[in-house]
Amino acid sequence: MVHGATVERVTNRVWGIFSSLDHGIAEDNNRRALLRAYIASLAERGEHNADKLTVDGLVYLKNLTSHKKKPVKRRA
Repeated sequence: MVHGATVERVTNRVWGIFSSLDHGIAEDNNRRALLRAYIASLAERGEHNADKLTVDGLVYLKNLTSHKKKPVKRRA
């Protein structure tokens, strides 16, 4: 089982970085809940490196907000 504090810490870190880059994002935006669920799912599958989870979370949010046809690829 993944430690919930780690998921929360990474979610807060990613959200802080992302919201500082995208000033139009609302604090109660549903993307934050989606981000938390995504990070939790990665952690449940065995990813426990906070830096990697942060990068993956940023890519995930970028893809949610991107209007491009080609999504950003998750690093291996």
